[in-house]
Amino acid sequence: MEFITVIMEGRGSYEGQIGIAMHDVKHQEINLCEFVDSKEYTTLKTMINVHEAYDIVIQNGNEDRGSTKLLGEALMTAFPDASLQSISTKYFKAERGERQLHSLMNAEVSTVSEGCFRRSLALGALAVLLKYIHETRCVFFRVKSLRIKEMGVNDTCMIDFVSWESLEIVDSDDASKARKCQMKQKRTLLAVLNHTVTKNGFRVLRSNVLQPSTDVAVIESRQEAIEELVAKPQLREKLRHTLSNAFDLDRVIAMCIQTSSSWTVRESEAKINQIINLVQTLKVVQTIRELLESARVKSTLLNDKIEFLKDPTFDQMMTILLDKIDDSLLDAKKNSLHLQNTKCYAIKNHVAVQLDLARQTYEELIDNVKETGAREIAEHFHNNSSVRLSFSHARGFHYTFVTREAERITIPRHFLEVFRNRTTVTFNSRSVIAYRLEQVVAEMFLASDVIVCDMIDEMQPLIPILYYAMDALSTIDFLCGLAVYSHLRDTCRPSFGQSFSISQGRHPILDWADTEKTITNDTCLTRDRRFGIITGPNMAGKSTYLKQAALLSIMAQMGCFIPANYATMPGSYFE
Repeated sequence: MEFITVIMEGRGSYEGQIGIAMHDVKHQEINLCEFVDSKEYTTLKTMINVHEAYDIVIQNGNEDRGSTKLLGEALMTAFPDASLQSISTKYFKAERGERQLHSLMNAEVSTVSEGCFRRSLALGALAVLLKYIHETRCVFFRVKSLRIKEMGVNDTCMIDFVSWESLEIVDSDDASKARKCQMKQKRTLLAVLNHTVTKNGFRVLRSNVLQPSTDVAVIESRQEAIEELVAKPQLREKLRHTLSNAFDLDRVIAMCIQTSSSWTVRESEAKINQIINLVQTLKVVQTIRELLESARVKSTLLNDKIEFLKDPTFDQMMTILLDKIDDSLLDAKKNSLHLQNTKCYAIKNHVAVQLDLARQTYEELIDNVKETGAREIAEHFHNNSSVRLSFSHARGFHYTFVTREAERITIPRHFLEVFRNRTTVTFNSRSVIAYRLEQVVAEMFLASDVIVCDMIDEMQPLIPILYYAMDALSTIDFLCGLAVYSHLRDTCRPSFGQSFSISQGRHPILDWADTEKTITNDTCLTRDRRFGIITGPNMAGKSTYLKQAALLSIMAQMGCFIPANYATMPGSYFE
């Protein structure tokens, strides 16, 4: 994740209060929150860790009083690798933040209460956040385009980030490295539960592992959906397979809501690529909807997602896209030349004269390159079938000689840029290089970008539906992932009552490593018996037993089934 976090600390009558504004660069949403924190900034540090928000901006006008200095020292100690910057307090203006909130917020997809407009610290942080984004990234947002969410600290279980490692929830020291090794070693709860197939699905999973819900109704709705997905393995696997073909809608949304002062070939190519991804993802949305409808699911949560995906706006957006986009090339083979051609021919013929002319020139150059390649192979290699004309995005057209004796093969001096690998030799010739395909491709991208921008303008009123699609797909992926875990392990659906009772519970990480050697344990705490003493010799497993109880509670609050024969969680304690 790439979060930018702006923090405004209260003064005077607001002392002890913290206002924060967070922007996820990849996921195109802004989160606002204002809360009372301790002098150790425990809640603040936990929220920063949850979102991996290590680009941090604070006030710099209060060092003489010491509060900003203490905040800066606390953040640098907790996040030594963070980029911590300070901005003058005069820019933290709540009035400006309120005006920008009204101007940029899309009310249809945002979750902001009336009380948020009175939270001066969060609004002051928002004003600086938008200024920082503009000045550092040269990005503007379209009016009424942003999803802005008001984060709460009361409807989730806040777990101190120091406890993450102690409980082996995630590896907070190096999250990126942890995610790479988790898939192999499964040494954290996040890794054990991670059976998601999309980036946003993993994002939802990680957020729920670190901040499990305390809303029993939300938990039980997830349990109902997971139970149905466990009972219908064919539906679950079809959903996962279809979701694996979806693209990241966050980048598509970013393309639609952001404007930039520059116009480059690289940006044009990226826009074309995202439009293609949008077409393919809308097809995934349609397939997911059909799968869930044909399965006649009973889960309330899954049926809610069906209703979102049945919105006619999806069909309107697809109609706009297919009016200009040629989707016949999207499902073909995926070699480097085809991927380039997909972008070059993404826009239909006869839509723009300049684009048609550039394509004609491109096709002639491609034919000339192929004729030159065939002639040079025949002349210098006597039509050796091991030598062929290849294409890659990095090198363009070049020759590839497939051989087991790459180091011994002699390449004629006519050729240049010779590179030898274990089984191939790649090289080029002046005749092939002379064809400046890059210039023609650039012309096609720039001409296509004009059409893409027109489509984006036409789709502006429909953009909010993409937020709903992103939420629906990520939630379904999250539920399918938990259903996979629940299916692979001997688990039970925990109920909620007045006690904390687990029969033959197993430590989820140890159970994943070796089910047969895992020792089961019972746990029972009630209102009348809420204190227990655990005794035993060194290395007997006392700490593991305590961690097991905590991890099973986290899993239950996520809505996941837990490795036990029976479990009851104290739902009334969450209230």
